[in-house]
Amino acid sequence: MRKGNNPAFKALERGDLPAAVKHKLDAIEDKDVLLDKLPAKTRAMMIDDARTVGELRTRFPVFTRDDLRRMRTPSLLINGESSALVLRRIEEILADSIPNAEMAKISGAGHFPHLDKAEEFNASVLGFVRRHS
Repeated sequence: MRKGNNPAFKALERGDLPAAVKHKLDAIEDKDVLLDKLPAKTRAMMIDDARTVGELRTRFPVFTRDDLRRMRTPSLLINGESSALVLRRIEEILADSIPNAEMAKISGAGHFPHLDKAEEFNASVLGFVRRHS
């Protein structure tokens, strides 16, 4: 979908950050993951992130696969096994493009493995940090 027709971008351009986040959640997660069901701190963080995305769209150049290939820092890519197919495909592209990238898949989690399966998520991150410290 072109960004001009994307409801999340349209809401972002209107300055309606909660609507932008809701449209984005609807696109990447099951429809039953509603913004108002998330913890208040998570909602606030996501709305603040939407504000940042709007700012980034106007201030920074596009980050390309060539840029990814130049990365030298070990990177951990985590997804939930129930994440939307498009997100899993993006992670595969990132893993193929970033040298030293590691992938971790969290069983029984969706797009928010840090919320769905916090212990498994934390174990993956801590293991990665130990291996690269």
